[in-house]
Amino acid sequence: AASMSWECACKLLRQRRRSSWRETIVHGIDRALPFALFLTFLCMISASTRIFKTFLCDEFVFDDGSAENGFSQTFRTYLHDDYSLECSTGEYARSRDWAYALIA
Repeated sequence: AASMSWECACKLLRQRRRSSWRETIVHGIDRALPFALFLTFLCMISASTRIFKTFLCDEFVFDDGSAENGFSQTFRTYLHDDYSLECSTGEYARSRDWAYALIA
């Protein structure tokens, strides 16, 4: 059994020596491509989800109860994933612009 394995290994090495560099590269790409595509698919799902969540803002009623604003209610919007970021600020505008650029 060991000699049979040795013969198969030698035959395989001889066949590989005969192949050109181009055939070797193409063979390597053929073997690596499915894994690379799967990895890209997993990364794209995560990145796309994160980019599109940039546009989700939640609106809240803000009522401070003061007579200065005539007891009227005002509305404030905050990013759904990060309530410390108000959607009317320049920081959010920069994030939104980046999201548009990454989608394009």
